[in-house]
Amino acid sequence: MEDFCLPDLFVWFPEAQYPAMYPDARPVCKWHGTTECVQMDGWMRNPRHVYESHRVIALIGKRYNCTMRQREGVNPFGFRGIDRLAIEKSNDYVQMQWARNGFDVSHRAAISMKDLQRLRSGLNQGFSVSGFRKSLVDSLMRNHFQISIQWRSYIDSQIQCSKSSKPPLFLTQAALNDLKKDFVDFESLLYHQSVPSTSYLISRVIRLMESDAEYKTRRMQMVDGKHLSGDHSFKLAKCVVANGSKAFTAMYTIMNEFGQVVA
Repeated sequence: MEDFCLPDLFVWFPEAQYPAMYPDARPVCKWHGTTECVQMDGWMRNPRHVYESHRVIALIGKRYNCTMRQREGVNPFGFRGIDRLAIEKSNDYVQMQWARNGFDVSHRAAISMKDLQRLRSGLNQGFSVSGFRKSLVDSLMRNHFQISIQWRSYIDSQIQCSKSSKPPLFLTQAALNDLKKDFVDFESLLYHQSVPSTSYLISRVIRLMESDAEYKTRRMQMVDGKHLSGDHSFKLAKCVVANGSKAFTAMYTIMNEFGQVVA
């Protein structure tokens, strides 16, 4: 069962991967800004999720303690190698490697750049974030369904093997009974696949949009606009969804001469 339920693993451990950037093999303390008080405390207790539409991925990293705060009895004294400050203080080259691997990493989780680009393209075409999230969940559930079919095929092959004249030595009756169990449900803790929230998707796609040249150019065009016009918009209102319902019938929009909404 574990061979099918365990996700692919990605490791955030730049201290070992880039020794030239981390001479002490330790990150900078998030409270004191130095490595002298940092002590390794094993691997993270709980992995972070990497959202990818076609596979299950877990992001793991190291834990660290601030020995000074620990001696003084100040809580918290532990921090992860994947928390917000650790990511912000990482060298640009380290963060670039994650982008080359195809992931946008935050302290909460990570999401594949391919899916993030799909979301951005959908927004340009009037597709809502909640609608994209629903399509992402559908992809994850289809992936779970395909894995369950592979699991059933594996069970059938093992059962046929056990009926042969020389069953494998490793296949005990207890193991065979376990094999006959159904594959775990999508919502179960054993499958361990979470679904990204709408707020998380919004936070990552806005960061992506604000970081590229196209967005900045269009933003400057809006600021530099000389002529403004106003009109009611019914199309824009359809993109605004709150708690599953459309909050507005229409919006009054103010546009510049480029046809871009300023307010």
